[in-house]
Amino acid sequence: MHLECINIKKSLFGNGSAELGISLSRLAYLYAFNKKTYKKAESYYKESIEISLKNFGPKHDGLKYDYEGLIHVYDQLNDMENYGLYKSELATLKKESGGPKNAGTKDSSISLDTESEPITNLIMLLF
Repeated sequence: MHLECINIKKSLFGNGSAELGISLSRLAYLYAFNKKTYKKAESYYKESIEISLKNFGPKHDGLKYDYEGLIHVYDQLNDMENYGLYKSELATLKKESGGPKNAGTKDSSISLDTESEPITNLIMLLF
């Protein structure tokens, strides 16, 4: 179902749209944390990062979620070289962004300790 949503977004917004990047990131999260299919997650995270970099540049705060996801993926795959690379990217991003920008607002960071949302909720977020 998520792949169908991604195909729809590609046709509506194009291959490099920010909307597509968000959907790819969400799909990567599902593969990494729910299905534990790390190679697929890696591919989707990297595609999402590429889109974010093109649309928003290397200081975009939203990149941290994809970097955190890739760090988890590489930790699970015991790929310490890439793990270190993305830990470094994340540290640089946090340093350059000056930390949290929206003090006092709801934290939207990924929680690793919660159950995934029902698919219907995710579909509502996508459309």
